[in-house]
Amino acid sequence: MKNKLTANLTKFTAMFALIILFAMSAFAQDSMKKDDGMMKKDDAMMTKTKPTVLIVRANWCPACKKLEPVMSKLMKDYKGKLEFVVLDVTDEKTKAAAKVTAEKHGLGKFFEEFGNATSTVAIFDLENKSLFQIKYNSDKNVYVKAFDDAITKTKDGMMKKDSMR
Repeated sequence: MKNKLTANLTKFTAMFALIILFAMSAFAQDSMKKDDGMMKKDDAMMTKTKPTVLIVRANWCPACKKLEPVMSKLMKDYKGKLEFVVLDVTDEKTKAAAKVTAEKHGLGKFFEEFGNATSTVAIFDLENKSLFQIKYNSDKNVYVKAFDDAITKTKDGMMKKDSMR
């Protein structure tokens, strides 16, 4: 009787260990997909809930210096309504980091084309389609209108998608 109990306990332990091993393996693979440092374009679009404002800037850019106080204020005013992504292209090190950031947000193609265009502000919808782009402009009112339009378009688009379900 004792041998049978020991044998059953051994089988149970082995089965439990296998289940844990499979679970850990599946978790590890899922984690690697999510944490590889490079979010795929589809992943970025799936998790995106608000328009993205992309700002290309550099420390040496005079137009950026004029734009920064305006953007700083707007970033506070629109916090929670828009996602702000600043791409610093001051030097090779910051530019490499900016490229990674752009790719993480599914905007690598934009960065390839406009990564050297300092003082550029662009707005993208939930599917990373360009809604607005401007360069060398520090007029707050231009951005307020563009930001409000992007938010409205996003809400309208989300309502249309919900009504189609």
